[in-house]
Amino acid sequence: MKLFIFSICLSFFSSSLFAETTTYEVEGPHCKGCANTIEKKICGDQSIKDNTSECKAEFNKKTKTAFVTITSKKDSKINTEDVEKKILAVDENYKILKPETK
Repeated sequence: MKLFIFSICLSFFSSSLFAETTTYEVEGPHCKGCANTIEKKICGDQSIKDNTSECKAEFNKKTKTAFVTITSKKDSKINTEDVEKKILAVDENYKILKPETK
């Protein structure tokens, strides 16, 4: 019983105590310049800057996709819906394939 209560408490508090990294796979960018534009728009946004310890965008030539990786600060949580909206606002032809949070 004690172990059960401990595991519930741990899962409740762990999301706010530890940094989370979310990677968004974005279909539509055709070059590194596109990924740089995404990075400037997303990582330069003050609401994102205030809550992140790292933010970057990289272009994958083989898959013709960009990967936007955002790591929250230890005591913050990133609003993934807000980030997705901001990514899609960079270019109306972009599509987010699969965000993954670790």
